[in-house]
Amino acid sequence: MDLQERVSLKKADRNELYTLEPPFPTTNFLLELSNACNHKCLFCAHQKMRRKVGKMKPEMVESVLRQAYELGTREVGMYATGEPFIVPELADYIKLAKDIGYTYVYLTSNGALATPERIRAVVDAGVDSIKFSINAPERKLYEFIHGHDDFDKVFEHLVYLNQYRKESGRHFKIYITGILTRYTEHTRDDYFKVF
Repeated sequence: MDLQERVSLKKADRNELYTLEPPFPTTNFLLELSNACNHKCLFCAHQKMRRKVGKMKPEMVESVLRQAYELGTREVGMYATGEPFIVPELADYIKLAKDIGYTYVYLTSNGALATPERIRAVVDAGVDSIKFSINAPERKLYEFIHGHDDFDKVFEHLVYLNQYRKESGRHFKIYITGILTRYTEHTRDDYFKVF
């Protein structure tokens, strides 16, 4: 690709580049409620973070959610470099986003702190999807990748999440994601067997 093509592409309507139906969302953002994390995953940039560890103040969360909504944002992910379940007010923030009018509120978690009580709270608050980041399909490799031996706990939380979806009658989505590394690429097919 030459320079002129890159300049043309830069000026192009980006929606033309996406073939998803409906179109790729352009009004979505991530809200980093906290940059603290309870895991130390090998591949994660969190390990190299130099920022002071902390969490957003409630008034800042509300201000950002309201301003983004006024600007047209309708989807918000409540995570970034940190673990969302570290934040005690997570369910309150999800409810606030839904009350403001957000149509899709989601989060990604390593699942270790997603206890049944916390799961019920975020589901009842109106979360639209929860994704567990499980980066190995077996316990020893999981401990090596995540830096913590939480595989069994996370698996139990995932089972409970699915069970509570059925019990509650709420139609939120459940996802699992895993980063394949040179240590885990041979286990790709095992994800489908285990989960």
